[in-house]
Amino acid sequence: MTEFSEVRLSLSSRVNLSSLAGQSVRFRFRIGEDGSGADYGWFVDDVRVYTCEGGPIVRPANAAFASAQALTGANATVTGTNVNATKESSEPNHAGNTGGKSVWYKWPSQASGTTTKDTAGSNFDTLLAVYTGGAVNSLTEVASNNDDNGLQSKVSFTANAGTTYQIAVDGFGAAAGNINLRLASTSTPICTKTGTANAETISGTSGADVICAGGGNDTVKGLGGNDILKGQDGNDKLLGGVGDDTLDGDIGTDTASYSTSLTAVNASLATNSSTGEGTDTFVGVEKLLGSSKADTLTGSGANNTLTGGGDGDTERGGAGNDKAVGSGGADFLYGEDGADAVNSKDGVNGNDTLDGGVGTDTKVTDATEKSIVNIP
Repeated sequence: MTEFSEVRLSLSSRVNLSSLAGQSVRFRFRIGEDGSGADYGWFVDDVRVYTCEGGPIVRPANAAFASAQALTGANATVTGTNVNATKESSEPNHAGNTGGKSVWYKWPSQASGTTTKDTAGSNFDTLLAVYTGGAVNSLTEVASNNDDNGLQSKVSFTANAGTTYQIAVDGFGAAAGNINLRLASTSTPICTKTGTANAETISGTSGADVICAGGGNDTVKGLGGNDILKGQDGNDKLLGGVGDDTLDGDIGTDTASYSTSLTAVNASLATNSSTGEGTDTFVGVEKLLGSSKADTLTGSGANNTLTGGGDGDTERGGAGNDKAVGSGGADFLYGEDGADAVNSKDGVNGNDTLDGGVGTDTKVTDATEKSIVNIP
């Protein structure tokens, strides 16, 4: 917006630049003459730039390298701004451009693998650069980019587990605006413990472990921490323990076991997830073994085996030819679709409910049960 006001015998102009905050501005003066016939023309003087309301300029919290915003996880999206940011005196040029309004992020890689960072969704011409190093004047560039798709930037590189990467987002020619920074990683975890070709029991620590069992029919225990358990070859039993774990059976017919859990679990092979003893993720798991509490166990479209660990469990086979096995307590065993085998024999008469669902199902029961339907 431009405002004019007359001051004595001359004309002065005032321009409100608040809408251009964070950008570089050039001024152009257009001068005419009023036909007075005087010897002298027009003069431009007393040019001032000032803040009407006063107060300090608010810079982004992560404008300095030392105040980089921490990013966590393999995949994430963060938003921010580089308006009012500045460039540090010893800071490198990013993606070959002087920039001038950089903000910083730091990302510790938890696993080795390919990672991609981009600024898609930002509303200005961005520069993006990734470095290693602990000081702004001694950085080693890993990757950088100016324009990947339009005015936004994108880099991909192989990250190493345990390395912290410094990420700079700047504006081409000191452009500024709203930042949208995305991280996407495909990681290859490095094994912290490795098994042999034989059947064995492998236990982790109280921290975050990556256990690769190798061959044989192994029992793998994560214990504490957010663990990754890889059964690899053989028919393995995976016990994540406390924490948010990934149970990857890989080759063979593998079991996610909660036999040591002190809390009830809700485990589903349909969603490949479990809650109760942390939040776990399943990959290549075909069987579920519950805890001593009242669990909910759900199969997928494949042929699954669901086994309760005690108390009153609810088991749903889903599609496929499943086995639903009760184990003490008043259980609810549902075969659902497929030719299922339902086993409620626990030495207690009259306490279980069986429903074969659709398909030709079989049963093994105590002398009496509470209810049996859809099973001959």
